[in-house]
Amino acid sequence: MVAAINIKVKETIERGGTLSIGIGEIFVILLIAFLVVGPEDLPKIARTLALWVKKIRHTMKELTSSFENEMNIEETKKNIRKVSSEVEKAQAELLKHATEQNRYIQTQIEDVSKNSKA
Repeated sequence: MVAAINIKVKETIERGGTLSIGIGEIFVILLIAFLVVGPEDLPKIARTLALWVKKIRHTMKELTSSFENEMNIEETKKNIRKVSSEVEKAQAELLKHATEQNRYIQTQIEDVSKNSKA
């Protein structure tokens, strides 16, 4: 679920992430607001609305940043798991070679020991 949201947020960021409202839509909204609220209270409501929009934008930027950080953390975890797996394989291979070398040295010591007794 989080991965799907992360993908959607990333796609939105890549596209610009802005809400596009045309001049016509703004004009209709202002006309309706003027008729409903009246000319006296319209500036107060416009300021309040502007503050809300500013807070929403700020929150969205923080949320987007949080999702980006989460995506980077997940990617880093995947890389760490991959490297850890490779290190474990290399460690097992090294142990295998060390064991083989130890056996070879032991057999050489035994041969030298047998030859010196004879």
